[in-house]
Amino acid sequence: MIFLVLNEELIEKNIGLIRQAGSSIRGVELRADFLQPRERLDVSALKRLTQHCRETGLKSIVTLRRPADGGEFEGTEQELGAFYELAAGCGFDYADLDDRVENPALVQVLQRQGCQVIRSLHDFKGIPGDLVTRMRAFADAGFIPKAAVMVNGTADLISLIDAADELSGVEKILIGMGPAGFPSRVLTGRFGSLLTFCSRGINRPELGHIDPVSLAEDFHYYRINSGTRLAGIIGNPVMHTRSPMIHNEGYRNNGLNALYLPFQTDRPDLFPEVAMRLGLKGISVTVPHKETVIPMLKSSEAAVEAVGACNTVLFHPGADGGRPEMEGFNTDVEGFLRPLIAIVGERPEGLRSAVIRGGVCLFRCRSGCSCRRGWNV
Repeated sequence: MIFLVLNEELIEKNIGLIRQAGSSIRGVELRADFLQPRERLDVSALKRLTQHCRETGLKSIVTLRRPADGGEFEGTEQELGAFYELAAGCGFDYADLDDRVENPALVQVLQRQGCQVIRSLHDFKGIPGDLVTRMRAFADAGFIPKAAVMVNGTADLISLIDAADELSGVEKILIGMGPAGFPSRVLTGRFGSLLTFCSRGINRPELGHIDPVSLAEDFHYYRINSGTRLAGIIGNPVMHTRSPMIHNEGYRNNGLNALYLPFQTDRPDLFPEVAMRLGLKGISVTVPHKETVIPMLKSSEAAVEAVGACNTVLFHPGADGGRPEMEGFNTDVEGFLRPLIAIVGERPEGLRSAVIRGGVCLFRCRSGCSCRRGWNV
């Protein structure tokens, strides 16, 4: 489910965000720490919000987050508890309490009012070594455990996937923050997460936030299932690329159950481990990794060898189900040359000399070929 983070200072503005998101969302999280103090204590305003959610079929979470957990609320523990007690009677479905809150009486009040309690932990530096233990402890206590942790690179993404697997079967919310954690926001089913968070208005791109309409449409979130074939692009940086939008639209238009994701990758040598865990079929490769992936390839076409760059990799099953083997291609060559040939013709000597290097035809042919373009090498 996609939950929209409501981060405006007035309830009416937050209701406006809900309307803008339309059918792309299934729920909302009211970040009450962003509300004006007077608005935060306005019971009628809070009830207007929850009523609007009920009328539109949306679930609602109420959250009052402190600076240590990435929030804006700087009040006392007593003020925090008083707000949650007030909000509990306003019809919210869930209440999110940070793991630092130690108030059993407040938990009981929330539960008596029909709020399911989420216990959340945040780490803006990395993935804590005891992540699984802490989340499991919250689950054992009857809460929905939630973790939002910073994914600093490929190794952290592997650790997050492994944590999700260790927590398989546990009802949870698990989010990888930062560009490298972005796949966890889309593949909530694979990570075993109940929902994902998106935002409009005050965005936090450094945390990996995405607009809910983009997630629903560009990444066709609600069509992802166990049969969805996964592909993607690796690079550093890579979140700016339009490749996912182009490929996913192509998949959709051709009726393919497939998804193409950006993977911000600092360690391409580790990426086969990501591919194995997520079941990726192949990847595009962009800067700065087009050269560095070549030593990792089990096999490659002549164009890769000729130009010293690889922009496409297919993954094949590894021995005994282990690390997948990689086959490399370079589609840039033909993509660059084909429109030139359409303009200057098939056999211009100048173009011929430009594309023949060391007895290899860069149209994916090998030495001694007689390709369909008539260039004998």
